[in-house]
Amino acid sequence: LGVPAMGVAGIAWATVLIQFGGSIFMLSTVVRRGLFKFSPWQRLMPNLKIYGEILYQALPASFAIMAVAMGFFTTTYFLKYFGEETVAAFGVTTRIEQIVLLPTMGLYAAIMALVGQNNGAKKFERVQETMWLCNRLGFGINVVVSLVMFVFARQLMWVFTKDEAVIQIGVTCLRIIMLVQWSYVLTSTHLAMLQAIKRPLYGFFESPLRKVLLPLPCFWFFVTYLGMGIEAVWYSIAGTNVLMTVVTIVYAQTLLRRLK
Repeated sequence: LGVPAMGVAGIAWATVLIQFGGSIFMLSTVVRRGLFKFSPWQRLMPNLKIYGEILYQALPASFAIMAVAMGFFTTTYFLKYFGEETVAAFGVTTRIEQIVLLPTMGLYAAIMALVGQNNGAKKFERVQETMWLCNRLGFGINVVVSLVMFVFARQLMWVFTKDEAVIQIGVTCLRIIMLVQWSYVLTSTHLAMLQAIKRPLYGFFESPLRKVLLPLPCFWFFVTYLGMGIEAVWYSIAGTNVLMTVVTIVYAQTLLRRLK
């Protein structure tokens, strides 16, 4: 068509335009349905109390997302000593993990809505029932998906790369991490419950510990000090996730019993 390809810049601009268009559409929908009005002007003045309550809920969740990025950089820093293939394999396995966990992500939103509503109504038995059902459902789905990931680990890696060295490293990583996939599900469900009952500050401590503060000494000890292989990194990641999942479950369930 005679239009020069923009390359990576084109992808960036397309993302900006899509986000901008989506924001305009959502704003117009909210205004059209009467949920947001521009008059009288006093309604546009910020209510500091409400802003504070929103920040109290939002900041821990935002910090948890930031901790995920920090953890990715931390792990990548140690993986660089094992070569470019290992770093590439880690990037691919991370994407596969995210895809595999998608079926259980809806449980997070469901818990936020159901637990929040029933907690406000002081119906704590329904909160417990919701958690029990979502945890069983998430665990069951994850077991099936993890088995699929274990059996078809090589095929999943092949979708993203044809480099045999990268595939071999990625297959080992996937089959180790598969053993603790359930911990991601149970951690996310209990963190959602804590947010729903307005106890979100735990996320300030859980995410940095799980993603950065606990893996760092493990990586240093096994990789730098003992000089162990790449499997030590995968097992360190798995071990820290299981540890923090147990701590999170104990804390969340204890707090729920106190509320009851």
